[in-house]
Amino acid sequence: LSLEKIIPAEAGMKLLRVENKTHTGGKIQTCFHDGRTMLSDKAGFRTGDVVLFDLEKKTIRETIKLEKGSVALITGGSSAGMTGKVSDIIVTKSPMPNQIVVETEGKKIMLPKHYIFVLGAKEPVIKRGAVVR
Repeated sequence: LSLEKIIPAEAGMKLLRVENKTHTGGKIQTCFHDGRTMLSDKAGFRTGDVVLFDLEKKTIRETIKLEKGSVALITGGSSAGMTGKVSDIIVTKSPMPNQIVVETEGKKIMLPKHYIFVLGAKEPVIKRGAVVR
């Protein structure tokens, strides 16, 4: 681990992964990985997508889709901490979780969807601490 100085422009932003969505009283309640929830009339994202959240205004600035070509951080398993590009998304029609194939350091790794945290469409939205290998 190492400390890095935060760029002032990025200090008020946070990436939040969408974990769950439910309908409640005509609105959509979105649950994020850090325990936050948000009510809205419509949500332009799916579970696994990541939003760039403005901490001061408490609004979503940008949605980052989990799709082929996206830059992602691996958060679990023996490859935790590595970053790479999503090369394939395998939807399973079973109780098993969907699988994501991430290309990193010249090899492809297949991981469960919940081990993936998208950082950006082509490059990380927040630059500090996100190094693509």
